[in-house]
Amino acid sequence: TDIDVFITQWDGNAEIHFRDFGRGIPDEDMPFIFDKFYRGKNCRNEQGSGLGLYIVKYIAEQMQGKVMLHNHSDGLEAVISLPIISQSS
Repeated sequence: TDIDVFITQWDGNAEIHFRDFGRGIPDEDMPFIFDKFYRGKNCRNEQGSGLGLYIVKYIAEQMQGKVMLHNHSDGLEAVISLPIISQSS
């Protein structure tokens, strides 16, 4: 599956976008997708521990940021939003 990665800046935040063109995440899995060890119903026989999105969310929140997931008709977009902190000399 192809993945598009790009960065935007909006409202004092840097946003890193990861957009794939796969199956997306079923709506019934969305409330649990950031839970530790949770694996979605459509994982089938794919390997994984269910920790990836949990770790991404944890790290983003430790940096005062957040993670958002958006299903599209042709895949999923994950956005990591982190505050831009200017350094003074």
